[in-house]
Amino acid sequence: MTIQFDLPAPDAAAKPAFSTAKECIDWLDALPLTNSATAQMQLHSQLDAIVRGGIKPAVLFEILEAMREPFGFVQAEMAKKFVHRALPLAELELAARNNSLAAWKSYGTACQVCMQSLLDGARDLKASAATVCHRALDAHARMMIDEARTNSEASEADWAMLHKLYRAAETLGVEAEKVKDPLSRESPVTHCMAVYGQPVLVTLGSYNEWTARQSQMILRWLERWSTKITISATPPTSPVKPPVLTDLDMLRGGFRPLEGAPAGGAGVRYLDIGELSLSIKNRVILLRKGETPVNLGLGDDCVMPACEQQLINLYQHWCDGRVDRNQVRRPASGNALVAVGLEVMHYYLSGKPFKQPGEVKELTSKQRQEIATFGRIATRDEDEYSQIHGYAMEQWALRDESLAGMRLVRAKNVRGQRISAGTILAARPDGAKGFMLGSVRWVQWLTDDSIMAGVRAIPGTPMPVGLRQTGINATKEKYQQGFLVPAVDTLKTPDSVLMPAGWFKAGKVIEVHSDKPWRITLVDVIERSGEFERCTYGGAV
Repeated sequence: MTIQFDLPAPDAAAKPAFSTAKECIDWLDALPLTNSATAQMQLHSQLDAIVRGGIKPAVLFEILEAMREPFGFVQAEMAKKFVHRALPLAELELAARNNSLAAWKSYGTACQVCMQSLLDGARDLKASAATVCHRALDAHARMMIDEARTNSEASEADWAMLHKLYRAAETLGVEAEKVKDPLSRESPVTHCMAVYGQPVLVTLGSYNEWTARQSQMILRWLERWSTKITISATPPTSPVKPPVLTDLDMLRGGFRPLEGAPAGGAGVRYLDIGELSLSIKNRVILLRKGETPVNLGLGDDCVMPACEQQLINLYQHWCDGRVDRNQVRRPASGNALVAVGLEVMHYYLSGKPFKQPGEVKELTSKQRQEIATFGRIATRDEDEYSQIHGYAMEQWALRDESLAGMRLVRAKNVRGQRISAGTILAARPDGAKGFMLGSVRWVQWLTDDSIMAGVRAIPGTPMPVGLRQTGINATKEKYQQGFLVPAVDTLKTPDSVLMPAGWFKAGKVIEVHSDKPWRITLVDVIERSGEFERCTYGGAV
């Protein structure tokens, strides 16, 4: 099979600031690395110029190697401006994301020029063939992983290019050849198989549920563990775990075929994850025996018991190919009205604006006149309350549902609140009598610019209440919006209180107000995020 990359044509108008690696290093010395946005713009501009500048591939690759560390540093700094943000991205976040993805693409295109030269039979880069292929694959893989870190769905074009780059490495016979990479902090050597496997495993690993901290840990682990992956065109003999499959002829990522179904054609590749699975399993066993995450090479930012749970989750997705679901999903259609955030939920579920209990305001002259004329105060102020505060019900499409929750999609043209994993919301599907509370377990930005969310249900009929902290330091505290959620015996869920984040402390007394005030004692946390805490509580005090 002849492999041909779609490369920019030479352009006499392209005037790069340098034409040799030595000149590039001198240029880099003046690059303002402390200003990542400016540095990225200049690097991106030069990458585009050197690709079109007619530089010989061997010299071009020397330039790319000279640029690699500062370029990688700038890209990592710029990623901090857009990864793991609520969706949809704000204007500046979106611009930073698009600029970074475009810069990775330009670096990858420059590497493809060198790879194409090798494929066309040039010999001046033959000794560096494995490194050339690694750099081209790595640039595209890093671009895909940055997309994943914005909870973006990988496009068919992304998968097509990843498969094409790997096929090129196979054609040149260097897919397993070890190379060094200054951007790899976790492993002194790597290879094309490892780089190809990284976005495959990321997209299999419930990445849209990862927090920023989890993502940092997992990507660090993956950089090291991906070197344990081997890839072949034939199934592994006596595999420890069923391999992950990809198909170089298909516009998709990793998969496992249905039992009894044929794997596919000549493009199928088998990713043997047996050694990887043993590595994860052994770490879980040692953690349970009391070994520390640091001693197991998991990092000092990895703490128990969350560390063990994260490893188990990765093992289930990467090695077992299963997701732990307590309830079976059923396809669903229709729409759902959604209120996002505690304040908005409270307004729509209570049917009125939230006011401090016992608060008495003197009537305005306009209100006294309304009482004299109509016998009551006009309700238009309350009707306008939602507009003044920006409250609105959002229209989402229902994709599927179960007793445990539902999957919702908000179309591109539907305005709404930004959401992320941990967002609290209330949803009322078509035909339902009331609202169901839920928390967003994961969120994904689809290729058509719609937003899809997986919502974990909070069983029980919610009761909107006012909540106030108590204690010596809380004498002037005001009530805030919250909910009491009654126990559901059939689902074995306890009485719980939904309150603002940061309130919980075991044994803490909270004042509740609906028709009258009473107090409850917090017992334990069921669920928490940056927006809310859901806790069990003891009897009224």
